Order: sequence, then C-alpha cells, then structure tokens
Amino acid sequence: MVKHSGLTRLWPVWNYAYPDAKWLIVRRRTGDVIQSCIKTGYMRIFKDPVIRSEFLFENEGQAWLWWVHEYEKRFVQMIEAGLNCRIIWPERMVTGDYQQIYETIEWLGLKWNNTIPSIIDPLLNKSREVAV
Repeated sequence: MVKHSGLTRLWPVWNYAYPDAKWLIVRRRTGDVIQSCIKTGYMRIFKDPVIRSEFLFENEGQAWLWWVHEYEKRFVQMIEAGLNCRIIWPERMVTGDYQQIYETIEWLGLKWNNTIPSIIDPLLNKSREVAV
C-alpha cells in the first residue's frame, strides 16, 4: 500500500508497473481541503504573493481551489482510464456512517471486524465537536 497525494501525478507510471492495483481515492469537501492547506505550515507555496500573481490568483484560497480542481481532473482521468478505483468520503464516519468503509474493506478482499467502529470512534471525537 502506498498513500501519497502525489500519486495522482504519477498514476500512469504506477498503473504500468501495477496494472492490477486497486486505487482508493479519498475525498474531502473542497472548502475543508482549502482551509487545511491554508492552515498547514508546509503548504506555503501560495502564501507568496509573487507566485500567486504569476498564476493570476487574487488570494491564497483561490490558488488552493485551483489546486484542488487539478487533483479532481486527475481523479477523472484515472477513472476514465479504467483503473480499479473506489472513491470514499471518510467524513461520513463522523456521523456514524461506516458503510463506505465496510464496502471498501470488502472490495479489498479483507474481512470486516465489528470492533473497527470502537477503534475509530474515539479518533473522530474532535471532528464531531467541530461538526456540531
């Protein structure tokens, strides 16, 4: 298993090397991704007004929106190329909906363990507080 957002730029190479791979596309709401990028210290490329002006972005949020859309285009390319993909929205677990995770585990050929929610639930407490 390899987990890295940069895979979307190199998926044709990985697909060539591993044509039977399963691709899990983990999604988040666009606004949440933008806010996360703005708040994350190492995601600073669009903090620089010179770089933003080169791309004609008026602000950092607009730049990150473009960035998210570039990733979304790659997701579409992966799906259209026929990769064995599955899209999940983990945010649904915040509301107690584990259906996508259950289906993904099954898709991977693994067995669901009924203790999974009890392991994941405490990790979601902070997100649940924000969602309220």
